[in-house]
Amino acid sequence: MVVLLLDATRGLEAQDLRIASQVIEEGRALVLALNKWDVAANASSLFNGVKAALAEGLAQLKDVPLLTVSAKTGKGVDMILQVAFELREAWDRRVPTGELNRWFEHAIEANPPPAPKGKRIKLRYITQVKTRPPSFVVFGNRTDELPESYRRYLLNALRRDLKLGAVPMRLDFRGRGNPFDRQGSGSR
Repeated sequence: MVVLLLDATRGLEAQDLRIASQVIEEGRALVLALNKWDVAANASSLFNGVKAALAEGLAQLKDVPLLTVSAKTGKGVDMILQVAFELREAWDRRVPTGELNRWFEHAIEANPPPAPKGKRIKLRYITQVKTRPPSFVVFGNRTDELPESYRRYLLNALRRDLKLGAVPMRLDFRGRGNPFDRQGSGSR
């Protein structure tokens, strides 16, 4: 878990976005806290501006919690712990395989994978390989031809439908090939 403390009198700076992005790439759950909220000028517009900048600058993870706090008065500090515990629960969640595959069937039914050059991509099943961050693998054929937009669809639907919240997630794809068709592999 990482709580990134921002100075409300300065707003969101480029360095803050770089740090937040590194935290997400590392797979850590992130909470952003705007400190000095008790002395922030134009609080409402500042909050909306920071929220918009986060949506643009951290597009890979929507809805990162943004809290307003004042270390001086103590206002909002207790909320940091509450949100951190909620995020940690999602970050540590293991989805039962049956529930995961029922979700997967519905997601593919609602939006089937494309058929590049008229050849269908068949996605067979999904499994969760680890937590912290939640990491999943989808098995199928021709997964290397799956467009990035469809990968994002699955990741966003997984996050939304299984209530995994604003935690980083990993979604990998593995094809089903002939094990004897490995070129350059010396071992069989």
